[in-house]
Amino acid sequence: MRNQGKPIYVLGTHLSHDGSACLLKDGRICVAIEKERITRRKHAGGNDTDAIKYCLDFEGISVRDLDLVVQNANFGMVEQGNSWWGGPRVFDENVPMVTISHHLAHAYSAIGTAPFDEMTVLTIDGCGNSMDDCIDVDQGVALENPPAHLRHLYFEKDSYYQFAGNKLTTVVKDFSEWGTGIKGYPMHPTTTRHSIGGLYLAASMYVFSGFEDPGKLMGLAPYGMAGVYDFAMFDLKDGRAFVRYDWMSEFKKPCHSWTELKANFQYYADIAYWVQKEVERAILYVINARYDACPSENLAYTGGVALNAVANARIIKETKFKNLYIQPAAADKASRSDVPTTAGWKSSRKNASNTAARCISERATQPSLTCCRNTKEKCGAHRLPITSRRPRNSWPKEKPLVGSRTELSLVQERWDIAVFSPIRGKRRCVISSTRGSSFVKTFVLSLLRCWKKIAQSILIVTTTVRT
Repeated sequence: MRNQGKPIYVLGTHLSHDGSACLLKDGRICVAIEKERITRRKHAGGNDTDAIKYCLDFEGISVRDLDLVVQNANFGMVEQGNSWWGGPRVFDENVPMVTISHHLAHAYSAIGTAPFDEMTVLTIDGCGNSMDDCIDVDQGVALENPPAHLRHLYFEKDSYYQFAGNKLTTVVKDFSEWGTGIKGYPMHPTTTRHSIGGLYLAASMYVFSGFEDPGKLMGLAPYGMAGVYDFAMFDLKDGRAFVRYDWMSEFKKPCHSWTELKANFQYYADIAYWVQKEVERAILYVINARYDACPSENLAYTGGVALNAVANARIIKETKFKNLYIQPAAADKASRSDVPTTAGWKSSRKNASNTAARCISERATQPSLTCCRNTKEKCGAHRLPITSRRPRNSWPKEKPLVGSRTELSLVQERWDIAVFSPIRGKRRCVISSTRGSSFVKTFVLSLLRCWKKIAQSILIVTTTVRT
């Protein structure tokens, strides 16, 4: 029997790229860490031992103190045991484990931080779990229905849910068959054939050659010219987006270096402009189609594609939803926080601890999760304090941290939560930061130091001239 004075610990962990872990204590996040901050390798993922040990050391507990572990792997459901995943893991058979599918984890990340009591939730990314791994596919309408022996070859591309009465229900899920990424063809999606995120990633790799460069493509797009490319990248029909492949043979000059990018800047900028516009067109079509399937005033939006801020601005203006919330950490790195949140609703289904389930389910109604909805207020603040301080001596001495101590504390001790809070006839974006004053102070001090040096230089030059 549980000691009533002992805290309830639930750990969430993500085993794909951008690996991460998050520890909840009595339903509240006490520590969360991305694996890249420990290894000092950007987008580090796979084995989660480093991230988990960080969380346990921070709290001063061991694996045996965990009441529940909830995990997600982009490919697979860890059915062969939890002791190994790209290397040894810290778990044994005594720790209760729950594995959930990818888009479902994204959906709960949005629910856990959104300011709405009821909403629909949309996940759009490059690639989720395969159809045979999805634990939510039988609840709603799957727009793809392959034979049972081929379900492992079809992967999530977008998922639409309804959240009401503290219950999440699947409305629509779209899948795509696996693509030709292994062949390395330019502009071909590296994962699924028909995902919006997969095509955007393929285009960013064509221009910047890196796997994690879609944000750069969005930034390059404004430098491109309209009308250079006028053919469609997608076929939009029946509420679905299908990637067309008849245009890809036109692109035979993938960029391989910074020198090449600089020499052909306008060529790549024009591509970025065209890709951005086509992706926006596909996103808006899918979102409006999902609204028609299940109308709602409130939409919570997540998944890697939700990081496209330019497209998000059009969602606010051009879709039928009145209120839009975008999960700020919409990509896979947020899965360490949304995974344990999901435990509150799914743990009973998996015969996990009912006590932990009740504890985590309270997360959605915590006093800390509040939103100022009064339109007379200047700011609709929605703050989620998430402490992520690092334990002493947790970083290798031979790999010093980049930046000043103050800058690091801004990154590690608090996350910022962005809330799009449109009002009838007047839409606005509110960004709330629990450490905003510290950031402003640091920025102003840095600016003053810079101007001080400039002034000193001018004074020296002036004195020299006079002399």
